[in-house]
Amino acid sequence: MNPLLVLRVALWVSFAGGALALGCAVATPFDTQLVGANPLLLAPTGGPTRYPAESLGRLLVTQDPFRAARRAAAVAYDPVQPTANIAPLAPRPTLVVDGIVWSREPEAIIEGWTGIDGPRVVRTGDRVAGLTVRRIRPHQVVITDGDTTWTLTVREPWH
Repeated sequence: MNPLLVLRVALWVSFAGGALALGCAVATPFDTQLVGANPLLLAPTGGPTRYPAESLGRLLVTQDPFRAARRAAAVAYDPVQPTANIAPLAPRPTLVVDGIVWSREPEAIIEGWTGIDGPRVVRTGDRVAGLTVRRIRPHQVVITDGDTTWTLTVREPWH
């Protein structure tokens, strides 16, 4: 027998079986399915029990499945005043590299730190105003925050 024909028949049989199983699952009413994997749905006797679909929906809403903590948010949503309970974001600093001193341990002169007046000399690994100096290259400094990375170049590189 032709192996290609056998493969086609096997694929059609598996497709038909999957469609039949899906049809049976969709045709079965949700409130008659047996639910017992969740310990909150166990009957007082300890065995699995059947619950109507309405109570399963209520249980799903009370457990907040889309939140990591599985509980409601601390701040209620208000469409009229959407930003009333949210603290404003702190402005991002405007950092400028005034110069780089290249040696065994390169140093960069950077100004624009939040809460610091004037320039500050930093080395790789230094932490200033909550920001970390990751890398100093001949014409470039990389500084990171929790969610932001600044790649700064020297303001006026010498040629």
